[in-house]
Amino acid sequence: MTFSFNGWTSSALFTLLILPVAVLLPGCNAGAPNSSQDSEAFGGAAGEEGWTLGLADNGDLGTSDSNAQTLAGYVHDPSGLPLDGVEVETVDGSISYSDAAGRFTLPELASGARVVMTFYKPGYATTQGSAVAVDGGVNFFSQTMAPVDLAIDFAAEDGANFEIDGTHSFALPSQTILREDGSAHDGNVHLEVTVWDRTKALDDGGEFLASPGNGRGIAANGDEVLLYSFGMFQIEMTDDDGEPLRAGPGVNISVDVPADSGFQVGETVPYWSYDPEQGTWAENGAGRIAELGSGQQVWEFEPTDGLPLRNTTTQRRWRAVVTGNPDYPIITWVEYTVDVSATAQGQISSPQGELLSGATVRVIASDQTYMIRTTTDASGNFSVQVPPQVSNPSGPNGRSLFIEVDYVVADQPKLWRQDSIDAPGIGGIADFGGVVTGRMTCLAGTVVDASGAPVAGLNIATPHAGNAITDEQGSFCAAVPLWQPSTLYALPSPSSAEGFEPVKFRPEAGDAAGNCETGCPNVVQLTPYETTTCASGLVFVGGEAADGILVEAFDNRFPNAPVFSAHTSAGEYCVSIPVGLETTVRIGAGDNSANNACASASLNPSDSTDTCDDGLCEWVPTFECGQ
Repeated sequence: MTFSFNGWTSSALFTLLILPVAVLLPGCNAGAPNSSQDSEAFGGAAGEEGWTLGLADNGDLGTSDSNAQTLAGYVHDPSGLPLDGVEVETVDGSISYSDAAGRFTLPELASGARVVMTFYKPGYATTQGSAVAVDGGVNFFSQTMAPVDLAIDFAAEDGANFEIDGTHSFALPSQTILREDGSAHDGNVHLEVTVWDRTKALDDGGEFLASPGNGRGIAANGDEVLLYSFGMFQIEMTDDDGEPLRAGPGVNISVDVPADSGFQVGETVPYWSYDPEQGTWAENGAGRIAELGSGQQVWEFEPTDGLPLRNTTTQRRWRAVVTGNPDYPIITWVEYTVDVSATAQGQISSPQGELLSGATVRVIASDQTYMIRTTTDASGNFSVQVPPQVSNPSGPNGRSLFIEVDYVVADQPKLWRQDSIDAPGIGGIADFGGVVTGRMTCLAGTVVDASGAPVAGLNIATPHAGNAITDEQGSFCAAVPLWQPSTLYALPSPSSAEGFEPVKFRPEAGDAAGNCETGCPNVVQLTPYETTTCASGLVFVGGEAADGILVEAFDNRFPNAPVFSAHTSAGEYCVSIPVGLETTVRIGAGDNSANNACASASLNPSDSTDTCDDGLCEWVPTFECGQ
């Protein structure tokens, strides 16, 4: 991703590469929603003219007097890899945080009530999701968060102009930055911008799944509509005190339009802003299609009153954001009747043949224009209405579908993606059949030392598969579950000063199934940490200095992958640790996200490069492990 800027007083704070995608979560409804269908996407009732959304109740499904439920969740990036430290806040002010494995819990939820959650983490676009915690259900929810594309500081009196990827441009002229009450802001501005771009290839990520809402919108005339997305952006601005700021009159926006959108230059396309309180998109004006010198089409918008400010939660008003979506309402819900319904269905099971109940299934258009969420029933079945392939309206034509599945095995979150199938016609069925999660593929790679020479005889592993040993060329090949996010690491030799930085990956399918004999579609390389130091301490068991106790060091970015280890001798140990990274030294089986360490300590060495031979290691408080 490329950026260009001008007009501010300070340089960019940081940039994060956007991982592909697109954007909106729409759906269509025709026929009564089944019991497993997500109420967020289908909140209405059938009338003589067809389905309407019934937004007046704000999506509240009501509460029950039954016992309180606990909702377990998993927060991850567009590649499916876990995010720690994510703040998860409900509209009633309850707050939870994701752990090192991306997991969070929300206890004491009323059975049958819809819980709306806002997800916040520095460096990632604030987003929102909702779920219903039901009595006896799995109650598992997965949320994707997209990395912020651009974060900058600038003076409001100077304004700012910036461009992302040559086509997404934003102009915030001098004196256009307003406070929440509409008065002018004349101080510093902290700005974060995220662009969801569905023109990017899906296999490069899945960022459009991080977008809020479910594709439904309220047009200016009050009609309830279904949107098919071609792009979306989000702007978050605050002052030095964290108070929300907004873009007033004079802001100008230009967003890339995919070549297959079918728009004509000069055509009017509405602008929609996301309302987190309603959980829907609201029409707030319109822009026009223009053409750049390169022939690329863009949508240009200069709102008369600026961009409306929306608060993402009731308790944390400083998390106010502006989320905009330039889209055409392809289908008006009251016109989309049961006569043009289509269905996606299938049955989800584990590799062991266990039918997966309560698994979240997302049916996604292959061109990333819509996504519909549902849940499997007690027999692992799902069935949900999807847009059919029809000649009129023009929106849903010919979009093949694939599914992603979120489920839990032994309290561990899993993600699975099924290959795409053709879109159904009017009244047709997109049958995914019996979907077996966890199909295997392979992962190949090499391990090299600091000089680039191959490392032979090294044991490498992933948490979800078996081990492999590197050969004389430092090469290895191992079987891994297809699509399941994972971490590759080298098992550390006790007391070795050399440790290898783990690699996060999400293995994809190649043209063929791929195996160690025919060639792997996934290739990685392990390299040593550039700089290491060491940590030392004592271990007592039952008050006595203990021999032979395993002490492991974890790079906190990889909670299930120890990177260095050592054994105690007369209670003493010394273990290498990486420099400049949050590190945990611990005693206890399993990964660093498990709450089973008898003792642990957090370290963050900045400049020392001592070794255990020097005897000048960072001292760790004594570990006492009881009997």
